[in-house]
Amino acid sequence: GIKMLIVAHADALKPYETAQDIKAKLNGYLKLDVSIGVGLAVRELGKLSESCRLAMQALEMKYFEGLNKVLPYAETAPAPSLEGELYERRADIVRGMTGRDRKSALEALNRLLASIRKAAEGNKALAVSTAFSSMLAVVQELRKADVAVGGHGGFDIQGLQARLGDYDTYDEMAQGVREMLEELYAAIDNRSGRDKLQLARVKQYIEEHYAEDLTL
Repeated sequence: GIKMLIVAHADALKPYETAQDIKAKLNGYLKLDVSIGVGLAVRELGKLSESCRLAMQALEMKYFEGLNKVLPYAETAPAPSLEGELYERRADIVRGMTGRDRKSALEALNRLLASIRKAAEGNKALAVSTAFSSMLAVVQELRKADVAVGGHGGFDIQGLQARLGDYDTYDEMAQGVREMLEELYAAIDNRSGRDKLQLARVKQYIEEHYAEDLTL
């Protein structure tokens, strides 16, 4: 469960140092991992609830920063809108998949995961939903390009969002997404043949460049 500790202090570093001491004792004596959020100092008792709220907000950062840490509250800038960047990253993954270039697809996925983290910093639900929608979009683009995705024993999109939401940290989820892409890569039906994969690449190129001027 979650416990709140109020520290009366004159030294601005005292709450953080107290939290570090508590964590060290729990780690050392009880062999327990613990994450602690530290709110901003307030001068009035009536504002303690605000400090507690900020401590809870800081604690939510454990998903992105990792477990078993002391997390002081810090102001964050509004997350930027990265829709165009996310679209490009997904397109790069599809290009790698249709080209049967595993390394290229995984590199594009790592860039996508970095963009998702930047767009969703501090918001686990947004990170999970964006990762889910991105993987779903990749599968849909592969199917639109007539690349067969294996069924039995292969990649399964069902329950994907719940699976992503089960991870305790963003790094764990990111690794899970990498494993899912490996599953998807392995599930691409090799019976599609070289001609079908070549056709998929041609169709994708046409869709990406159809609005450009033609040169004869």
